[in-house]
Amino acid sequence: MQVPRAGYVEVDRPIDRGDVMPRGSWSDKRERQHDHIKSGLEERGHSEDESEEIAGRSTTSKAELLKAVGR
Repeated sequence: MQVPRAGYVEVDRPIDRGDVMPRGSWSDKRERQHDHIKSGLEERGHSEDESEEIAGRSTTSKAELLKAVGR
């Protein structure tokens, strides 16, 4: 088994846009975080679709974590 590089997330199934939180429901701060993550991934060679999926999941996960701890 090959170990992925740091910051690399392997997508082992087709991208399903239904899994990603709708961008319109995010705050301006979450939107900026999403765009920053997406552009960074694209600069490192990820496709636009893959970058969109990873950024959406990362931003959503962070928002849910902060909500769970009461912030």
